Amino acid sequence: MVRELHPGEAFAGYRIRRVLGRGGMGAVYAADHPRLPRLVAIKTLTASTDDAEARARFEREAEMVARLDHPNIVAVLDRGIEDGLPWISMQLVDGTDASRALREHGPYPLGRVLHVVHETARALDEAHRRGVLHRDVKPGNIMLRAGQEGGAERVLLTDFGIGSVAGGDEITQTGGSMATVEYASPEQLRGELLDGRSDQYSLACTTFTLLAGRPPFQGPPVRVIEQHLQAAPPSLLAARPDLPPALQDVVHRAMSKDRTRRFATCAEYADALRATTAPKPVLAPAPPPSHRARWLGAGAAVAAVAVAATVIVVTTRHDAVGQSPTSSTTTPAAPTSPSEDAIWQTAQPAIKLWPDLLPAGPKAKGYQNGICTPTTTPPASSKVPFRYKLQCVAREEGFDKPTVQVDLLSFAPGKAADALKALTPPTSVPVVPGLRSGHDVRLYHFEDPVDGTWVLVEFKAADRRDYQFQVSGKGMSYSQLYDWIAAAPL
Repeated sequence: MVRELHPGEAFAGYRIRRVLGRGGMGAVYAADHPRLPRLVAIKTLTASTDDAEARARFEREAEMVARLDHPNIVAVLDRGIEDGLPWISMQLVDGTDASRALREHGPYPLGRVLHVVHETARALDEAHRRGVLHRDVKPGNIMLRAGQEGGAERVLLTDFGIGSVAGGDEITQTGGSMATVEYASPEQLRGELLDGRSDQYSLACTTFTLLAGRPPFQGPPVRVIEQHLQAAPPSLLAARPDLPPALQDVVHRAMSKDRTRRFATCAEYADALRATTAPKPVLAPAPPPSHRARWLGAGAAVAAVAVAATVIVVTTRHDAVGQSPTSSTTTPAAPTSPSEDAIWQTAQPAIKLWPDLLPAGPKAKGYQNGICTPTTTPPASSKVPFRYKLQCVAREEGFDKPTVQVDLLSFAPGKAADALKALTPPTSVPVVPGLRSGHDVRLYHFEDPVDGTWVLVEFKAADRRDYQFQVSGKGMSYSQLYDWIAAAPL
């Protein structure tokens, strides 16, 4: 039996306002919260309540998403069964979805696509870290809401209805391919073991769609599946000749048939996209350091930030596509790089220099519960040839607490200064002395239309001169970033 709800109807204590949408398995309604003056989204099962498989899948969605606490994931608030009908109460996003915005306004500007993909990648990587795959990443499952007071557009991932829970590094797909075929990965269509790179493939197809105004493969479902399994990714530049050719290479790599040729994480893919735009940073004199003398502390100034800062990365640091192929429509080969364990071993000298900041290994946590991911992704330009990078996300506990990203870049001996010159115009910047035990550092700060505010820390001490830290936090002012630097055990 299939039951529909109607405006004005009382259901599970909520008052139904209107229908927001219907899908193959569920319907979503806007409803008044029974005790709070706000609207929520109520999702109910539209398949027959006698369908045990559909019911189990619906309940699994609530179970999976309830464990995900992230500002880019639509939150589950409650769940239950009313008169035999399963329901989920969720955060209501006052906005639209990326698919509808595409239909109404056409292909997105590049800057907007980079932002949407970056924020969606954050949500996916958080889900993957907690053992959850989405398995149906597409524009229709990406919610968009206008930023407050002129801030950046809010991006939230929703509808984990066909997601899977990992028992290890990979996930066995059950019940066949349930994803929207235009965005499904080859391994998902073949019913193989899945990991986070399957969602990355779908995110790359989504990127293509938002830029080109259509999915990469079109036609009858059988034809689309055949193309996912066998055809090379189509030219993105044919639809958008204004795009950097290197950006197409990044999208094509993330759409590789062989998932081992894709990026290690969704965030790495989003970073590589941004790196292809290569905007020139604007150098400005560093403001005076914080009046606090100690570098060690709780980072209380960061916790006072009113909005949750979004992780950003520096667009001029690296490119994940390696050398450009002779044809922009050819999927580039994945670079060979050391394993994460090998990078952690290489990074031990840096960990010894900053033991209170960096975790000792991949399963440990650093300052403010920071989780670090090592990479040797090839740089966008040979002018910035770092040996390896530890990308650390430091976040205080709590849903609305701000996030700071600290990237430690390691250079070949004596090459850190050369990398800095390649990154910045040759403008004199004052030295900020004595921030820790007499070690002089230089602080450079940047404002970029894509990456926002970030600060580069260059060490002048002999034992640290082959490293640089890049500290960033979207929505944070320079003074707040400098306060974080002054409080952190750098």
